[in-house]
Amino acid sequence: MNPTSKQKMLGGLSYQAFLSEYWQQKPLLVRQAFDGSPIDISAEELAGIACDTESPSRIVLENGNEPWESLFGPFDDDTFANLPESHWTLLVNDLERYFPELRQIMNKFHFIPNWRLDDLMLSYATIEGSVGPHTDEYDVFLIQTSGERKWHIDSKEDFNKETLENCALSILKYFDSDNDWILKPGDMLYLPPNMPHYGIAQDNDCMTLSVGFRAPSQRELIYNWVDSTINSPTFDSRYRDKERILQTNPAEISQYDIEQLSKIILKGLDSEKNSLSVWLGKYLTETKGDYALEEEGEKKQTSNHYKRKNWLRLAFIEDNQTIHFFAEGEHFLLDHEAKEAIHYLCNNYTYKKLLLDKFYQHATFKMVFNTLLQGNGIA
Repeated sequence: MNPTSKQKMLGGLSYQAFLSEYWQQKPLLVRQAFDGSPIDISAEELAGIACDTESPSRIVLENGNEPWESLFGPFDDDTFANLPESHWTLLVNDLERYFPELRQIMNKFHFIPNWRLDDLMLSYATIEGSVGPHTDEYDVFLIQTSGERKWHIDSKEDFNKETLENCALSILKYFDSDNDWILKPGDMLYLPPNMPHYGIAQDNDCMTLSVGFRAPSQRELIYNWVDSTINSPTFDSRYRDKERILQTNPAEISQYDIEQLSKIILKGLDSEKNSLSVWLGKYLTETKGDYALEEEGEKKQTSNHYKRKNWLRLAFIEDNQTIHFFAEGEHFLLDHEAKEAIHYLCNNYTYKKLLLDKFYQHATFKMVFNTLLQGNGIA
């Protein structure tokens, strides 16, 4: 992306200015961040993905059996045939898996580390369709692609967090906006985490593309890390109390015992901390879901280049001696001589054979690339 397009997308701001002044702090509205709609996906195509794939999808009806009712895909044609004419929304996640051209949209947000980018979600809303006033626990860029949607924002930090009772969705019971904007195709709205917002389709059907970001919770990280390491021999140590002093009351759990048991826990966790960075690399590059893709044109290998699949997550960690390379949850160890090759692999989606021939002089890189070919992550 050249500097002009960068400044246009962020309303004239540099990447650093946006990160310093807006990211996770306050909303930013950019008129015509894109020249009209940046994508060409119809409502029929979106419904087809919701019917024919395992991509997460749902329909939210405002006038259903609950204040807001959710239906979860995959759907069939009868589901859509029986929907009302207004007041409902179809949301489909992981659109970049099925429309390779959407990678161009995600590439525009690489001023945020790749591991933070989650997926692209497209929502189609009929007249007055919405998913209710709510908050998200992650950053999001909302790009209007067709029609008009009015966004109501509550930027007050002390907003009422109470949600509706007897509702499967976390809809805010009380919502009081202090900013209202109507977005047209090409307009973009950035919202930081936990900011109440409420988007409503206006006089016609509309579509909004959401660029979502990963924000792992403390609970999620700890649970998954412990789950991955629990079978380590490190955790085989048992409690010992040699030369124990007689207790006056056997029902008491003494402070001494509590201290010793706590030491066992903390010592075990501390012994595994050196492997934490490698675990994070594997965890953050895991592919969501286990369903295969058949992307037209992506499986063709030419004599001049290879193509990386949109779903393949790549990342690396450098230390003084080695490069830890991660692909789809797998870990590869390479020497620093392969640094340029690994950077090339991570930061591109099309690989020129001429450059690969040069990088192939590194035996470890050749092994990694061939593994990705065999694993069908590159075609």
